[in-house]
Amino acid sequence: FGLDPEMLMMLPQPVVAMLLLFPITDKYEEYAREQEELMKDKAVSDKLYYMKQTISNACGTVALMHSVINNVVGGVINLNDGPLKTFVEATKDMSPAER
Repeated sequence: FGLDPEMLMMLPQPVVAMLLLFPITDKYEEYAREQEELMKDKAVSDKLYYMKQTISNACGTVALMHSVINNVVGGVINLNDGPLKTFVEATKDMSPAER
């Protein structure tokens, strides 16, 4: 697969999230620090649900959480009662660092 329009047309529709997984390099870490510095004083929409990853090797889990929760917040999907719905409700008014 790829990100070319022809390749993306092969995906079942609708697509409500896309996850990109890639190796972390020193160059990426430097870029991420630069971007974080540029964004630290920028306002982020309160409609965006974001958690700051604080442990290593959890990027896929955090990405899945972001995709599901942002689709819940956006009204695209609904959650049944359970641990994930409880977590979303308990953390929705927290900052990304508190989550």
